[in-house]
Amino acid sequence: MRIVLIIIILINTHNAWSCTCLDFEAGSKSNIENEIEQSDWIGIGTIVDVDKESYPVLYQVEIRIAYKGSSQVKTIETGIGGPDCGFIFEIGEEYIIYGNLTEESRIITSICRRTNKTFDSADYDYLNKKFKDINKKIDWSESFSNFFQKKINARIDLINPPIIIDKDYQYITIEQVIEQHPNYYLLEPLKFNSDELERMNPRFREIATKNGIVLLKPYDHKTRKRKVIRKLNKRS
Repeated sequence: MRIVLIIIILINTHNAWSCTCLDFEAGSKSNIENEIEQSDWIGIGTIVDVDKESYPVLYQVEIRIAYKGSSQVKTIETGIGGPDCGFIFEIGEEYIIYGNLTEESRIITSICRRTNKTFDSADYDYLNKKFKDINKKIDWSESFSNFFQKKINARIDLINPPIIIDKDYQYITIEQVIEQHPNYYLLEPLKFNSDELERMNPRFREIATKNGIVLLKPYDHKTRKRKVIRKLNKRS
């Protein structure tokens, strides 16, 4: 009985101290337009130092691009990670940062925002195109293919790109991917054996063989290839 009571207490303690993003929970994560509207500061910068002795944790950042707000900002303020939803930055890495400004002109951000490593984020091209009139010197010629190549660790054939489907096996476009939060979603290239290919109709068999099929899904979503094949066959 005592062991059961301890387990219950631990479970309740874990739930009480888990990160809660309120309006930013994974299931209803704000899309990029909402994030732009809600953020005081948006930009790209490299983390150069950290003060882990302070709370909140303070990171020093060198700003490369300021899409929204001043490029003179030098400090990011966030939690330690885990229960307080703090974002853990890595020194030397470059990030696309979304946040709000404190009275001390620090950027406050967390894992509940779209903040992410530049090349792990689908937002790069979108921000460059949206703010191109403000930031005329920005080179926004990079394509979304950089994002996909990084995510699935493979080259993307831009002439014959893969089919992208979501967890409900609906077709989505590259542009629609940026409506999903890159911190919470995984791009999984699906590999089919000969038996699985035989069960596909000829059209999708050819696409799966030449172009490939990529599944955009939450990290905890279990892929069922039989269901993928069945759903795709119905769309032919």
